[in-house]
Amino acid sequence: MLERFSEKLARENPNTIFRFSDEKIATLGFKKGSPFLLMHCTLPELVYYEPKGKVFLPQYTNVERLLKGFNKQSTDDLNSATRQFEAYQTHISNNENENATVSLYSAIWSVYTCFAAFFTGYLEEYYEYPEFDYVYDIINHYAPELRDILDIQTKEGEEILIPLQAAYNSSIKKHPIESVEKSVLEQAEAKYQHLYAELENYYYRYLAGTKSKFKGFNQSLNGGASILKEKLSTNYFVDSALVEISEIIRGFVKVRAIYCLGYSVTSSYKKQKAFSKELPNYHFYLLVLNSEHRQNIVPELQALIKKKFAGKYMVTILQHRSQYLRNQTVNQKHFVNAVVRNGLEVYNNPDHPFYEIPVAAERDLTFSKNYWDNRMRLAEGFLALVHTEQPIILNILMQQAVQQMAVGLIGLFMGYHPNIYSTNYLIRLLDCIPKLPKLFTNSEEDRRLSQLLSANIDMLKHKNIGQETIEDSSKMFQKCRDFYDKILVIGNKELERLEQITVQIND
Repeated sequence: MLERFSEKLARENPNTIFRFSDEKIATLGFKKGSPFLLMHCTLPELVYYEPKGKVFLPQYTNVERLLKGFNKQSTDDLNSATRQFEAYQTHISNNENENATVSLYSAIWSVYTCFAAFFTGYLEEYYEYPEFDYVYDIINHYAPELRDILDIQTKEGEEILIPLQAAYNSSIKKHPIESVEKSVLEQAEAKYQHLYAELENYYYRYLAGTKSKFKGFNQSLNGGASILKEKLSTNYFVDSALVEISEIIRGFVKVRAIYCLGYSVTSSYKKQKAFSKELPNYHFYLLVLNSEHRQNIVPELQALIKKKFAGKYMVTILQHRSQYLRNQTVNQKHFVNAVVRNGLEVYNNPDHPFYEIPVAAERDLTFSKNYWDNRMRLAEGFLALVHTEQPIILNILMQQAVQQMAVGLIGLFMGYHPNIYSTNYLIRLLDCIPKLPKLFTNSEEDRRLSQLLSANIDMLKHKNIGQETIEDSSKMFQKCRDFYDKILVIGNKELERLEQITVQIND
């Protein structure tokens, strides 16, 4: 059935190459680091997924272990050819012309078989050793430049290959082997050496490309602050999730456009396998441009989406009324335009599409510098006021300091000014800036300490004094103080970088 289906596909799509592998082959291939599977069957290449099927998820991959498996696989492939060639050299030194001819032909054949495995995912465990003509045709299809080394359609190629093939066939049939001229063996040896060197080059180039490719898979955040200068990548599962999330948002509020400016991969599985049925969870950062006024849109939508997908998808929403964006600051407009240009367009009203906003060519660096300086001065001021032994007052002062630090960082690194000042919300936005240290880890103590920042001035009217301890508040203060010291250095370096860019542009 599969054979008939593959023939039908090939017949109806003559310019497309199809390769069919069953789950057992794929499982073994990913485990061994198959070059073909790692090149063509990872998450970016996925175009359809049958629910409950297995899929390769690079973000859960130990890249070093995977590349080690690939190195072993490539070494085994290269060694199979090397052993045949070493046998040829031994026979030559012993003046065993017939055996040398058979070994040299086997070595050349082995090199072509390695190429075929590289290009088509051939796995010896599941197939008989392929015929020479079969692997030779594969190589000419995928790497026609290799024909320049050995072209069996030319007279020179025939004079080299035909005697070697005849000797090999005779040895298989246990017939007498005709001696091959030394000059022919020397030419064939040179062809082998050239082909072997090209095979090594293919492996090394692939290895470098794979390291680069998988480096991106293992990053915790895609997009975020980098949206200002880089396109946000996507994949099948991200696209599918955003379609579902978009439907919920559009059913909740009238929307002009929705853009994704970043996402992080999360998982509830402690030992997530790379080739698995357990799909990743995502946290998306969305810019929602709505066209109607409605109170509490962001917290209600974020809670609704979390509940709807049982925590599988969560969102942090940057929400703005589209008709008021033209009145925003220059830097805010630059941020919105960067998201429109480099983010993922989740939805754009076909009857009233959203486009980039007219804005000055350059970011307002003077505004950025003043805003950053003011926020850090206020944060320093709040921290300097911490001299009380009353935990709730201490916590309120720290909350104000953290909020000032957060909006300062978001404005400096992203050019964005939030219209929501919830501490938890601002800390989630800080995750969009990968250069920053974390104010909190995921430890139990840090989760408890982070709750102290939920304090606010209105709580003084109602909260019972004595529920918090000065010990926890003191630990929280030290965290805030250390965070302030670190980001002050990082932020000033970022300002220097932005100033250098401005000088280069003006020059």
